[in-house]
Amino acid sequence: MLQFEGWKKTLVLFVILLGCSYAVPNLFNGSRGDQSSAGLMRFLPGEAINLGLDLQGGSHLLLRADLPAVREERLEGIAEQLRLSFRDEKIRFKGLKASREAVTFTLRKTENETTLQSIFNELGREFQVVNEDLKVYACLQNGSDPENPKGRPSYDQPTFIDLEPRAAGTSGDGYIWKYLYTIKPSEIVKFD
Repeated sequence: MLQFEGWKKTLVLFVILLGCSYAVPNLFNGSRGDQSSAGLMRFLPGEAINLGLDLQGGSHLLLRADLPAVREERLEGIAEQLRLSFRDEKIRFKGLKASREAVTFTLRKTENETTLQSIFNELGREFQVVNEDLKVYACLQNGSDPENPKGRPSYDQPTFIDLEPRAAGTSGDGYIWKYLYTIKPSEIVKFD
């Protein structure tokens, strides 16, 4: 049988008792105003551990996006994608710039409109909209017609979850939406 010297056993016992005496204040909740535990707390060494929000019963995070900044960054990205696509297709343009509301440019030759339309169709495949319920939709039609070739503003927020593309509301804005998926609240932190 394994035998230890007496002083080693005494040292180990002392360290265990000292550790327990420092841990005891955590067993009492001094914030309740309990007088018996308050007197005991003064006698014992150490203080109670301050628990973080997650250990005190959870935390509530409210994440908000700076939408004007997101819109501006996205428009700058679109302008850069257009610049690269125009160079690849050898389309001559001038004045390509992203403002707070739109990306504007001027074509030098109008015979490139069919190539330009295919570039816009390819670029438009990336656009998705997230509503207030974290449902993601693709915009298939933006209300464009011969009178409004650039499209119209959307007045109806899509909220449906069936897979058939359709209009979102009754305003007649001409938008056709397709439901894609729903973002789980626990995954919203992945979108920064």
